[in-house]
Amino acid sequence: MAIAPGRLAQQVPSNQDVSIGFDHDMDEASVGARFAVSPRTTGSLLWPSRRQLIYRHQPFKPDTDYRVSLVAGYRDAAGNVNSFNHGWTFRTESAPELAGSSPGAGEQNVDPATTLSLSFTRAMDLRSLAGAVSVSPSVRFSLRPDPGDNRRVLLAPQTLLDPQTVYSVTVTRDAVDLDGNPIRAGSVRDFATGLPRPLRHWVAFLADQAPSSASGPAGIWMVDGNRLPRQLANLDASAFSWSLDGTRLLVHTRAGPWLDVAIGGNVTQLPFEASWAAFLGPDKGYVFLSAGRLQRLNAAGDVVPVDDGVGEAAVAPNGERIAYTVAGREGDEIRGYEVDLRSRYRMQAEAGAVSSLAWSPDGARIAYQVATSDPSRRQLRVRELSGAGGVTTVRSGDLTSVAWQADSRHLIVGASVDSPSGPAARAFRLTLTDNSTRPLAWDEALPAGNLVDVESPVPSPDGHQVAFVGSGPASTGSQLWVVNVDGTGLVPLTSFDAAGFPYSVRAPAWTVS
Repeated sequence: MAIAPGRLAQQVPSNQDVSIGFDHDMDEASVGARFAVSPRTTGSLLWPSRRQLIYRHQPFKPDTDYRVSLVAGYRDAAGNVNSFNHGWTFRTESAPELAGSSPGAGEQNVDPATTLSLSFTRAMDLRSLAGAVSVSPSVRFSLRPDPGDNRRVLLAPQTLLDPQTVYSVTVTRDAVDLDGNPIRAGSVRDFATGLPRPLRHWVAFLADQAPSSASGPAGIWMVDGNRLPRQLANLDASAFSWSLDGTRLLVHTRAGPWLDVAIGGNVTQLPFEASWAAFLGPDKGYVFLSAGRLQRLNAAGDVVPVDDGVGEAAVAPNGERIAYTVAGREGDEIRGYEVDLRSRYRMQAEAGAVSSLAWSPDGARIAYQVATSDPSRRQLRVRELSGAGGVTTVRSGDLTSVAWQADSRHLIVGASVDSPSGPAARAFRLTLTDNSTRPLAWDEALPAGNLVDVESPVPSPDGHQVAFVGSGPASTGSQLWVVNVDGTGLVPLTSFDAAGFPYSVRAPAWTVS
């Protein structure tokens, strides 16, 4: 006779079947009538074959000794009666417990952007945790197992936590492990948040409801490597940008007003109308563009004119200079403006329309596109702002966006190129030493292959990754993806989920540090 669990077995899973294997065919009714498990539990007998009995049951109680009995008098298929009593005992596994949490119990000055986690002694059933875990004051959150430890569960608040607030995380005995065992005892863990902090290595983006939804835009969200998106600002935004210190957002609402949004703090409506605006350096106010007129709103609330006939503008990394374009008879001119000196000057003249102005992180160069007679051969050019101040044509192609990598020596550009299956949108990492009008080619693209099309690629502040809006066979709708600058490590940061994240994504922007 073969038995499971074995005689005197310990830590037996509470949902493990009890089975007996015989060496010849048995009379099922006589065996079933003499089979018993104590303490009693609800279950049923199954016979996969006439030589194997399985008792499938509701989960056993944890930390409990059970005895299986087969009383003499049962028969085999030929009618032979067995005159021996059979029995053995085993002990079930211990009840799961909450082993730890992050933030820890009583922890103070917690970052309001933190992701909460609960660690258990065994892997838990997420469906039960959804009803057993709560946060007070009330916070909407999503649950996900830690991919590196199946005993750890991540709780991602769907908004930033309130600063300087005491929170309680409660786990009730409705939580069960994967074997169906309830936790040994309920638990409450308290922690207190501190002041808002600059957000580090997150990607913010605009989220929109699916076209079939009547709910409209979902506001500004952010996500990091945990792939647990949370809402940053519940605003109907058409565009946004970060302040230099990463503590505020400048938001353009669809209704028209511009808002200065302190992360975890107040929202201030700004006294101007504009198609574009940006933060200047600390205590220097804002710059904005309205109907071709570039102006500055200083810290005192005064509007200072900069120039007229302006097409687009970009603020230097230190917030003290502005580059902008002005259309001329032969082409566009790039001009500069010193905020403190209120002085402007010509930086470069081009024979075509200029767009996608982008300052290098060290402020020593400006990259931009120049239109040509062939839309598929726009030139990517870089103007040196120190030394001899030369201009370099890096590459050409059907360019869509321009951004600098952190080293100020490489550019990340978006472009459409011909692939084996037709036109494809991809990102490209280019070096200043390319110095060629050679068009961009499919075999240089990031990411490689036909997995996903690339829109709005933006490099991370540390220069190691590129975030982008991706769509295609490997993506449901437009979602946020990230890839290493060498083309490896392609992963989605967001995924469409009708219940948890029913949104499409656009306009990604990394936090500033």
